[in-house]
Amino acid sequence: MALRLVDRILNVLPTRHLRWCGCMACLMALVACSSSGSGLANVRRLNIALSVELSSLDPQTTISVDAIKVQSALFETLVRVNAQTGAIEAGGATAWEIGEHGRIYRFELDPDLCWSDGSPLQASDYVFALRRLMDPRLAAPFADLYFGIVGARDLHLGKQVDASEFGVRALNPSTLEIELERATPYFLSLLARPCAAALPEAFLRDRGAVDSRTRGWTLEPGFPVSGPYQLERWTVNEQIELRKNERHPFADRLSYDVLHFYPIESAYAQEHGFQTGALDVISKLASERIAAYRGKPELVSEVEMGTFYVITQTRSPALQEISLRQLLSASVDREAIVKQLRQREEQPAIGFVPPIWEAYHPKLGQAKRVFSLPEQAPQIERTKLRLLISSSEGNLLIAEALQSMWMEELPVEVEIVRQEWKSYLDSRSRGEFDLCLATWIGDYYDPLTFLELWHSEAINNFCQWQHEEYDALLAAAAKETHEVERLQLLARAEELLMEHAPILPLFYLSRVYLKADRVESWPQTFLNTVNYLELR
Repeated sequence: MALRLVDRILNVLPTRHLRWCGCMACLMALVACSSSGSGLANVRRLNIALSVELSSLDPQTTISVDAIKVQSALFETLVRVNAQTGAIEAGGATAWEIGEHGRIYRFELDPDLCWSDGSPLQASDYVFALRRLMDPRLAAPFADLYFGIVGARDLHLGKQVDASEFGVRALNPSTLEIELERATPYFLSLLARPCAAALPEAFLRDRGAVDSRTRGWTLEPGFPVSGPYQLERWTVNEQIELRKNERHPFADRLSYDVLHFYPIESAYAQEHGFQTGALDVISKLASERIAAYRGKPELVSEVEMGTFYVITQTRSPALQEISLRQLLSASVDREAIVKQLRQREEQPAIGFVPPIWEAYHPKLGQAKRVFSLPEQAPQIERTKLRLLISSSEGNLLIAEALQSMWMEELPVEVEIVRQEWKSYLDSRSRGEFDLCLATWIGDYYDPLTFLELWHSEAINNFCQWQHEEYDALLAAAAKETHEVERLQLLARAEELLMEHAPILPLFYLSRVYLKADRVESWPQTFLNTVNYLELR
């Protein structure tokens, strides 16, 4: 059976596709999966494509959408998001109440919840996890989302904060209390993210991984999990295999016993794997292939809370001044990128925040080409710029289009620097670029999830832009108790962001993928978690 599977895939995967994404490793993983499944005909399996190889399954040190998909199977959050309605539902907590004008959250944990090694899961495990998230030595990328918790910011700044001064407390083994500095309307959705899930303290301390990003405690099977699945096997660049956690309180509700995740960067290779039946759910589909599936049940298109954009390195000598950044933005034909390259019926971006909030109305310009070099461009010296992108073929097409538009209209030379995902992340975090293609997916359902990214102290502010008025507007919005006025302050902040152009929004995202007929639903939420209890 293994040899037949290899033949089936090799016959439809052109050599160039194998070379682009290292699919030979993926094929080896598929063979291994088929071989290990012999004699287990009743085991229900699902094969899922990831877009990148994961660096870790530690939910507090990784940021990719693909990592979140896998982590949400392993770690139990206090609450979950319903993939259909977006409503907050019970998770590790069966009930909660909110008091003190929205500042105090009290959760009652599910008494049947335990770790996969049989030890009890207690409120103290959530206290440990959230305190670890704030540890400055860990440098958790999502730590700043939780600065609203009393004492959290001070912890992250390396100050001494006693247990009594930290706003996350175990009142007893089954009751957790979280105290906020001020009311935060979207706080429950933050608790649905894997980075806020309980962690096994004793295990991490034994592995020396409490404050370390380099201790690979999630690489080997056997680490305690609280979610519906546990790690069975991880072969780097080949596959991640999860098996049902029989100790999970809702294990009997799971539709699949085994989940196989395969890192396949090429959209074409993912599609071919789907066509052969080797993959049941793929994470992306090449834009030029979408038309072939129009009207077919396997094609899924969903609005995503995300924006595709260009980061400018404002510390770069050429881009310190606003003028060139504005010219770069104005000379982009966003309509052409959306219609000719993406072909997903996405909207050109006139701002950074997607237009999905009815009460949020910033005054922004139009997403069309409005720049003419002879008439409007100031006299600027010819400038060389490095455009950093990840290795996906879709990003390369967009980068080449931008390169052409900029070099046609402006006295600039643009060099495209294409790197594998891990190298790209490292270069981006170090600021080793002039321009950088990026995607931002919202962390919670509020415009602030986009705007706080560009606060002077934000961890993910890779453009290193700093503006006192912008920071002041976000601070004022955080204190505003009336929702209409709060959103007006955020709208003014976005207007300022677009005026200074440290980022150049290109288009608002939609999620397009394929799933097999036998998969009734792939319940990926707006947080990009997957509610595996809803997977059918």
